[in-house]
Amino acid sequence: RKFVKIKNHAGIIKKYKPNEISSFLVYKPRGNTDYKFISTYRDDYKHFYHEILVGKISYYKIYNQDINASEFYKEIFIKNDKIQDVTMFSYRKDFGELIKDYPELYSKWIDGNKFYKTYEIELVISLYNEYSKNK
Repeated sequence: RKFVKIKNHAGIIKKYKPNEISSFLVYKPRGNTDYKFISTYRDDYKHFYHEILVGKISYYKIYNQDINASEFYKEIFIKNDKIQDVTMFSYRKDFGELIKDYPELYSKWIDGNKFYKTYEIELVISLYNEYSKNK
């Protein structure tokens, strides 16, 4: 996202670029969930990232506004303060590398036919983060 428009209490709308604001919150756009966005660097440029989960593995999405693009959003995983790229073609294997230090969860993730499906990524990250807290 190149900029965000924010309306203040007086009703004035101002545009902010990722290098001008550190985070913003979209208050309950659907249901009961707030959407928090943070601004951070990737490839020497700041971008807005939708913060999904924060922990030993943090999970973010960066959205693509180009309706002709093949992907609506890209998933970003951060572990040990390093962005970990997970490709669509080897998603299960690439993400599995991030949770290898939790052998039971790792084996269930790799055997996706019986256990966790790729759409359950938030659950898997939550389980991993909880396990990591207790280690």
